[in-house]
Amino acid sequence: MKRTIRKILRALGYGVWKIESSEVLNFYNFLHLLLSYKGTFSYVQIGAHDGIMVDPIYEFVTDHSDRIRGVLVEPIPKLFSQLRSNYSAFPTIRPINVAIHNELAEATMYCLKDSAIRRMGEKSSGWASLDPDHWKRMHGLSETDIEAMTVTCKTLVEVLKENDLTNPDVIIVDTEGYDFQLLADLDLDRIRPKIIRFEHGLSTKTMTEKQLKILIAKFNSYGYQVILEQNDATVLDTNFAIQTFS
Repeated sequence: MKRTIRKILRALGYGVWKIESSEVLNFYNFLHLLLSYKGTFSYVQIGAHDGIMVDPIYEFVTDHSDRIRGVLVEPIPKLFSQLRSNYSAFPTIRPINVAIHNELAEATMYCLKDSAIRRMGEKSSGWASLDPDHWKRMHGLSETDIEAMTVTCKTLVEVLKENDLTNPDVIIVDTEGYDFQLLADLDLDRIRPKIIRFEHGLSTKTMTEKQLKILIAKFNSYGYQVILEQNDATVLDTNFAIQTFS
């Protein structure tokens, strides 16, 4: 029922968010603006989990699947299986089972054991990280809750090239600790998205203040504006925003 109501309101040009939301300029508004301006768009989502749980774009994409093409990156086999199933009805959205890494072809991913996920709740299944110490930032976990697995890695450029998506309009990053490294190395002269969404996680020290300031300075120098929320950030190409209103 909630989704039906929200869908009707979106069709009328309205959105619904919690009243305590810190978002003034909203990521979802930017997606609507992009789709309205271009008529279609492409995106890549890095760390897609199962495609639904705490997902910033699933509802929007599935509502407009005839006009959106995307690549969803998820390295954990169990989550990837769920991701592929959840998007099986949308042929323009392609899940791939790799991790994104700037240098390595293979890496160790540190995940919660099933017993820990049952104790902590299903959302904790998304706490998998390339950082062996990431679990220490999460309350209620101990080293015995963590298991390591080897995952195949590719660079973002490789994934985009292999999927004929060399310049996506939207990039979404949620890697539980690798967001800074990935975005710090993102070649904005070569890849020029209109919108970038990433997790800064300052409250859990997923990213440090210094790292976030480095990213903001980089994006500003390339003509982007950064809108900070409690745990995430949305990056908007200023030229794109101006063009949509001219």
